[in-house]
Amino acid sequence: MKRRFADIGVKRKSFFEKLEKKDFHFEKRVFLESEKEDFFQKNKKILKPLFIILIFFFVLYFSSFFFQKVEITIKTKSQPVSFEEKISANTKISEIDFSQKIIPAKLLEFESELSENFPCTGETLKKAEGKIKLYNAYTTEDETWRQNTRFISSEGKIFVSKDKIFIPGAKIKEGKLEPSVVEVPVIAIEGGEDYNIGPSKFSVLAFKGTERFFKYWGESTEPMTGGGKGKALLKQDIENAKRNFGKKIEEKIRNILKEKLGSEKFFPENCFVFSFSDESFSKKEGEVCENFEMKAKVKIKSLFLEKNDVNSLGEGLISVKFGDKKKFLKKEINLSCEGKDFDKGVFSLNLKLNGKTSSDFDINDLKRKIVGKTIKEAQAILESMNVEGKIKIFPRFLNKIPENFDKIKIKVETLE
Repeated sequence: MKRRFADIGVKRKSFFEKLEKKDFHFEKRVFLESEKEDFFQKNKKILKPLFIILIFFFVLYFSSFFFQKVEITIKTKSQPVSFEEKISANTKISEIDFSQKIIPAKLLEFESELSENFPCTGETLKKAEGKIKLYNAYTTEDETWRQNTRFISSEGKIFVSKDKIFIPGAKIKEGKLEPSVVEVPVIAIEGGEDYNIGPSKFSVLAFKGTERFFKYWGESTEPMTGGGKGKALLKQDIENAKRNFGKKIEEKIRNILKEKLGSEKFFPENCFVFSFSDESFSKKEGEVCENFEMKAKVKIKSLFLEKNDVNSLGEGLISVKFGDKKKFLKKEINLSCEGKDFDKGVFSLNLKLNGKTSSDFDINDLKRKIVGKTIKEAQAILESMNVEGKIKIFPRFLNKIPENFDKIKIKVETLE
């Protein structure tokens, strides 16, 4: 008997068979999960610290790249520099002409009163001087006597008053006249040691033979001094002072110019001119003196330069002479005038330069050469440049120069 298509169908699994298979897989999955939990529970004390350590090293490793930095200290040797150069200064230019070695210049003009002391060379006899007390027992009225009033000492030596004399009137007390007294500076009428007399009594020579002669008198309580050989001002001394005044005030003019120009201006040696007028002298011809003073109005005209211009020209000359860019460490520049024309504003100067220089180190060029290199490679590059270099890297366990220029710090020190 033939079977029908329906009778030939695929044999289907029963409900219980399906259920049994599902339960099996469920049990197997539950078993695996529980097994893992048991594993982690049993190893919890070991896994937790290990996990923390791994995180720490992970953070440390990546943060080291963020905070990484390199410090390189380079030591270079200074070189002595010394040379002379002829240059020009011109008041009609405003910028340095390096090719022609011409520097801008300015003029300073002012007037000042200056003085100098000179010796008196004439020989004379000095007059003794001192003081006497002049007594008035003649009148109660005040009196004024002229300068050069003559007094004669008990030794017969004549002295004259140096100034006018104001004599107060005498006082009457209990019906009696009480003399007034005044101190009078006097000087001997002649020079010489003979007038160095001791304390003495004096009479007024003009009153001799009159009633007043005995009513006015003088007394000195100290000796007269200063009489003897001495110096006096000669006409020749005055002429010599005029001739030498200019030479003697030159140093004062230099000091005045330095003070007026200040530290930012450069004053070349001997680049000034001056004239003086309205001379006056502290002593008169024939007057006794050891020294006398001469005063005059002095008109001064001077060249000066800006210090920055002088330094720039000096550095430019260094560059031309030595063929590479140099940096000044210490320098001393002296400028002296060899020719000056204040009317045209043109000056010839001699420049002397002494000092120390170092090569102007190109830090960015070095960074480009060492970026990304190992420490050994970077050190080899420094050695090839003939410089002494010390490399510090942070963190220490890294052995490569960072790729970022900002993380590379280079410090250049010059050895004296």
